[in-house]
Amino acid sequence: MESNNVRSCPACSGPFEQRQNAKAARKSPIVHFKLRSLITPESAEALFPGVNLDSFVCSKCKKHVLSQGRLVSMNGRMRYHVTPQTIMYKAMYNKKRNACRGVSELTDSAAKKPRLAGTPCEGEENGEGLVIEESSSPMEGISTLSSDKVDQEPQPLSSVQVNAPTAMPPKPKKEGERQKKERVITFMKQGAYVKALKNLLFLEKGRKAFREIMANELRKEVHYVLESENTLRGLTPAFSLETMENFKWREVMEDVQVKMPMTYTVLQGIMPSEDLLMRKRRTFTTRREARETWNRKTGNIVANILYAHNPWVYKFWHNIVGLEMWRQGADRRIFDKLHHLGVCSTYLSVQETVDRIRSLHNEHIHQWKEITERHLHVPTSEESTDKSSGNKSSGDKFTGDKSTGVGCSYSLCWDKIKWKAAECRHKENHQAQFHRRALCFSVQHRTPSLQLSSDDAEIDVHPSSILPDQKDIQTLKQRMAVIVQRILVQHMSALDDVCVEAHIPHHFTAEMSEKSSLVNLGLIDSDPRPMSGGRSIMQHLQEKHCPKQEGKPFTLPCNSCEYEVKRMIRHREILSKEASPRKRLEGLLPTPQEFDKQTLLLQDTVNDLFHKNSINSKGTLFQLKEFFQYKSVSSKVREDFNGVWDLMEFATHAYVVLLAMKLTHMNGLDDKPEGFPDSASEAIQKRWLRQFSQRIVDNVWAWVSREEMSAVLTGATTDLSNDENPADIYSFCSCRKEKRGEKMVRCCNAMCSNGWYHLSCLKQDKKIVADEDWYCSTACKQSASYIYCICQCHKGKEDLFMVQCERGSACTKRVWYHPFCVGLQSSDIPDVWFCSEECEIGKRGEDQVLEYSKRLTLEGLRHLARQDFIREGDGNGLVSCWKLDFLDIWNRNHTRYKYITHFFLANVAGAAPSRLRHELIWERVANLRGLPGKNVPLDQIMGHLAQDCKAILKQLRGEYSDLSLARCSQLAGVFGFDNAFANRLFGKDRLIPSIPSHRHTSKCLSDVATFVKEYASCDLWTYKGRRQHTGIQPIEPGYHVKNPLDFGRYIAERNRVLRTIMTNSQEADTRRTQDSDSSSSSSSGEDTPCDSSSSSASSVRSLSLPDQSPMTAFLEMMDIQ
Repeated sequence: MESNNVRSCPACSGPFEQRQNAKAARKSPIVHFKLRSLITPESAEALFPGVNLDSFVCSKCKKHVLSQGRLVSMNGRMRYHVTPQTIMYKAMYNKKRNACRGVSELTDSAAKKPRLAGTPCEGEENGEGLVIEESSSPMEGISTLSSDKVDQEPQPLSSVQVNAPTAMPPKPKKEGERQKKERVITFMKQGAYVKALKNLLFLEKGRKAFREIMANELRKEVHYVLESENTLRGLTPAFSLETMENFKWREVMEDVQVKMPMTYTVLQGIMPSEDLLMRKRRTFTTRREARETWNRKTGNIVANILYAHNPWVYKFWHNIVGLEMWRQGADRRIFDKLHHLGVCSTYLSVQETVDRIRSLHNEHIHQWKEITERHLHVPTSEESTDKSSGNKSSGDKFTGDKSTGVGCSYSLCWDKIKWKAAECRHKENHQAQFHRRALCFSVQHRTPSLQLSSDDAEIDVHPSSILPDQKDIQTLKQRMAVIVQRILVQHMSALDDVCVEAHIPHHFTAEMSEKSSLVNLGLIDSDPRPMSGGRSIMQHLQEKHCPKQEGKPFTLPCNSCEYEVKRMIRHREILSKEASPRKRLEGLLPTPQEFDKQTLLLQDTVNDLFHKNSINSKGTLFQLKEFFQYKSVSSKVREDFNGVWDLMEFATHAYVVLLAMKLTHMNGLDDKPEGFPDSASEAIQKRWLRQFSQRIVDNVWAWVSREEMSAVLTGATTDLSNDENPADIYSFCSCRKEKRGEKMVRCCNAMCSNGWYHLSCLKQDKKIVADEDWYCSTACKQSASYIYCICQCHKGKEDLFMVQCERGSACTKRVWYHPFCVGLQSSDIPDVWFCSEECEIGKRGEDQVLEYSKRLTLEGLRHLARQDFIREGDGNGLVSCWKLDFLDIWNRNHTRYKYITHFFLANVAGAAPSRLRHELIWERVANLRGLPGKNVPLDQIMGHLAQDCKAILKQLRGEYSDLSLARCSQLAGVFGFDNAFANRLFGKDRLIPSIPSHRHTSKCLSDVATFVKEYASCDLWTYKGRRQHTGIQPIEPGYHVKNPLDFGRYIAERNRVLRTIMTNSQEADTRRTQDSDSSSSSSSGEDTPCDSSSSSASSVRSLSLPDQSPMTAFLEMMDIQ
């Protein structure tokens, strides 16, 4: 009996357990658990009816909860939940228990012995409680209570009454063998075979006979599936990449259920059930996942059983197991030991499997090459009718058989890889040695392009086609508005029912949703560091993997990192005077990639907005990193790209939501936005959200002025002498001359190349009206760009009703505005109105806190929009981003990226033929999962491939033969045996806790809600004047181009070099043709010398590049050590 000072559990009325640890007992002397934090309210009512949720229960009750329920996530916290089936079973059990409760109360449950008449029940202290009167029958005394003693004090019992035990019911007699047999026969006659078999197992001979029958039946089923015509198809296919991809445990177990029903039933009884697998998981597990787990574990048992009988037929699964062990670097001795246990194949068998996969990779690339060559030699209807089909827009869809690859080409991608060599311990003062090779793969195109022309390249590319125009700006702003819509719907409760497009369609949406075909080409035995090594890599790729068209190499896009792309472009410049296209390396077109550029631009954003000295300034990136526990984020993006991306994405979400709350006068995320038509139709709500999101984008948008863009074009199209000052060039009007005192008129197209015009230079019959919009040409009038309003767009009839800022021409923004764009109603426009707080105060750019908020939100939305273009595979959107990012790259003075960005944009603008332009635009990503919105940049795939390859190379332990390197490199990465496929085969151990990405968890929602509460009073979106974040450099309002004239001259210089390369190639082809004609005419015996001067009579300028003879010495001189 416990003492009176110990509290009892409200659920089971039992005592609490005392804490044994003295240090822990100081805080709480007993072990108790709060019911609300342990179990869900519904489950608490089912298991502990009438118990308050805020009360504490004992450790026994907690164990009861753990045994009955499973862990689920509820409102961001993990609690135990009891399923309805468990509650139903418990109710049935309680009903049966209550029926025989009288017998159970006669015994003490703790000691399992007869309870004395005066012994109190559990939970009754000091013997107080009801007394059961004695009776002649045990069952009588249970139901007969002394009613006259209920309200009275219990009387003490005598020693005779206390020591007298209560009579127990008699034990049943033991049944003999004959009775058991008779019962079995009776059940058999009645057709109750289950009961008959159950009773048969009580007989010793019956159990022995049953085991013999089961063993014979199981043996027959195994022998049945060992026959060649009755094998399990899922476990006996020929090993290939296709059979690995099509392998499913579900199909294997369905085949086992049909051909081996007795075995399937036995496994069902032995293996844990689906309900048990669901309860064992710490995280929420669906029944489908539990079924897949059961199929995988049970199928593995069946595969091991059949492999033990016939390892030559049922070796498919064991080859997969051995292959995965080989990829993970298992030792050969481990293969031998596990093979003896029947778990995997032998080491030699695994090597044969690896060689088979290598041969399959090579067959794939050769098949693509043959299909492309066959298509090039067979004239298509488009080629036979007119070459104008090659001039179609890149957005037109073309027909092609994707299943056979007809009409689809392929691209190459390579990068350098470095791994540490084996250490030599016997050498003194040795340094770490590294091996360097080139790792490459190929990806098949998903959009047909072979129908397009390959001979319509333009020598002269106008600079305006390289720079961004109004269409590119609108493309980016529209995608940013969609990103804002998704953010608002995700975080605001009033917008939960508004639908936002998850995937924005484009010309090749269906093709970009298909799974990409990739082939691992392995390592190239060449050191890419020196110039000669890079050239040998290009020659290897061209000779081995490029198709041939009329004896010339067929040009393919060749993707690589920024450093290697620049060197490949330089190789083509140096070799442009070579005689043959093969020596000029025209089979490869250097192509920059997306992930490398994305990392570079994200690093620029971090350099501007992320400083450790700003830790005390609320709202800065570094302060948000510390406040919201982004511990892995550093100022170097390449060290932790995912962490920096998560922080940037969270900050963008938080600032967008805070700006939306300010514009709609909301006090919390659960409030209704001002002006939102909650009672209107879905179409009206979507239109309101679309317009409001565009308004948010316009509030943070900043771009280059027309004057600066005009200066860039002026520098690109005007030849400046060495002694001419660029600042003296006049960038207005078509005359480009300054006429002092003459009146000028401005074109209302914001992207007009001239902007302002002298009245004397205009040749128009129509009189210019001062109060009407004027355009210099029909093209400017048809453009969607507009010089007024923050949206800078025409809106039809809304252009007739605009409101002017009170400061007039001195307005810091756009003077005239559409009422809705600035949050006004047409019927409620004040007499005195300022477009912004800056105009009202008369100052601009003094509030650096507000400028920081605008810059951070703008950069974050641009990063998210660029990522969305990549995920959707939107080629036109990616090209628009490249044009807009070209200005950022120039301002940051990224030397290599200036070089390769111009080369890429010039080829897209027309320097490359139509086929290559189409492939450069639409074949920049790959889809590894075959789902919409799951495209990945090719250089990001190459990064994961290089890491996997280096991990596999460790198992060689310094023995780097050509065959070993080929095996390791061609089995690495996501080609035929990717992580998703491995997880489908072996399963993902969900018992091991993992930390998912921040943007895919509910923590992002809670962080944004916390940000709104903590930072709403900081006035991050309110103009206060003369504020600045500590540690942040002053941010200049707007967007500017540094040295626009120099930027234009750089574009002009690169255009000249590109034009010279193309001209030299054409002249070399002409000389080659003349030499071939002269050699054919000299077959009669006359020697006709080749006049090299006749072929150089072209008026096009050419670079003074080195000839072929000193080429090798020149390349060796430029080697990078």
